[in-house]
Amino acid sequence: MSEPLLLTKLFPPPLRPLLVARDRLQVRLGLQRAQSVTLVVAQAGAGKTTLIAQALARPDSPSAAWLALDERDNDPARFWRYLLAALRQVDPNLLAEADAWLDAAPAVSPAHWRRRC
Repeated sequence: MSEPLLLTKLFPPPLRPLLVARDRLQVRLGLQRAQSVTLVVAQAGAGKTTLIAQALARPDSPSAAWLALDERDNDPARFWRYLLAALRQVDPNLLAEADAWLDAAPAVSPAHWRRRC
């Protein structure tokens, strides 16, 4: 059985009061229209997380899955468990059989993947 998931990784961080409105970036981000995937790239500390969290907090924002990853998520089974959990925040029935597949998959260490790549 896999370890329990950290729910804090599946939700945007709470917005702080008195944030500066970044309307120009919100328009450029364009989350008001339905998109499959949005990729935001900028240097560390540029406000990517805050920008997206603000966009998703708007009443007109589309449904979205949120997943915060860290170095421990290099394990393929762990990554897929978290990704499925995030996507299920939008559609709870998504790939219901995937959990059984992941439980049946042999464990592979991240070191194994580094040697093969």
